[in-house]
Amino acid sequence: MGTVIIVERSKKKPRRRRMVERLGIAGIKMLIALSKVGRVNSLKEWAREAKVGMSQIYNRMRILEKLGYIEVDDTNPYRVKVAITEKGKQIAELAIELENAVRQDLKAAGLV
Repeated sequence: MGTVIIVERSKKKPRRRRMVERLGIAGIKMLIALSKVGRVNSLKEWAREAKVGMSQIYNRMRILEKLGYIEVDDTNPYRVKVAITEKGKQIAELAIELENAVRQDLKAAGLV
């Protein structure tokens, strides 16, 4: 009989997503929109301002809150109010600067 070779696969560690990946484009858009208005009185209003879907609002809102970028007042479940924090404003400003720099580069390269 022939020789049997057993090959063990090494278990890959689960890939940890970076916070920016977890937040995603929707989260950045939500933060920028909130920085422009300062406070929203409903999640629907926030979705409209940020031009994202309600599912993205629900999914990203708690992440933004845990990071300390927003404050959520959900004492009335029918009227959730959201305000941006000082830390959130700083992050939104950085995102806007990045967006503007990329836009200028795209124009310079003739891609826009």
